Amino acid sequence: MLLKNQVLRKHVVDNKIALSDLLLYQNKAVVTYFCYHRPEFTVQEVNELFTDLLSWMWLNDQRAKLGKKTYLFGPLLLLDDLWHAFILHTRDYVDFSMHYFGAYFHHDIEPVGFEHIIEEDELTDYLQDCFTYLGAEWVSRRFEKAFVETS
Repeated sequence: MLLKNQVLRKHVVDNKIALSDLLLYQNKAVVTYFCYHRPEFTVQEVNELFTDLLSWMWLNDQRAKLGKKTYLFGPLLLLDDLWHAFILHTRDYVDFSMHYFGAYFHHDIEPVGFEHIIEEDELTDYLQDCFTYLGAEWVSRRFEKAFVETS
């Protein structure tokens, strides 16, 4: 019989967290902080944004296992802003990272002037993974404006 901590450790070592399990995580302090600093967003909108950030983090982790890089760009930069707010809540962020990913989930940045320019084939592959793993609703929420602007 495995104890809860043993199950958690096995789960983390295997690093096969289900997206549905990850999306159960909530952090009222981060949502409240973000709403305070970005009053143009409602609590409901930021809760949805937070869920989308968690989804993106999960996708990033899945793609990394396949040797694929995942970037926050253009329409996804609002997720990046929320990620910064989450990281500022360091204890919560470290606990979250360790619990769900088994390690600190690093926020890598690109040096100024050396930002990655995403190629069409990379974008196609990324969007395909988004549709496959996160669903059309996630893609629509995050890319709707970009799709309209390029039409």
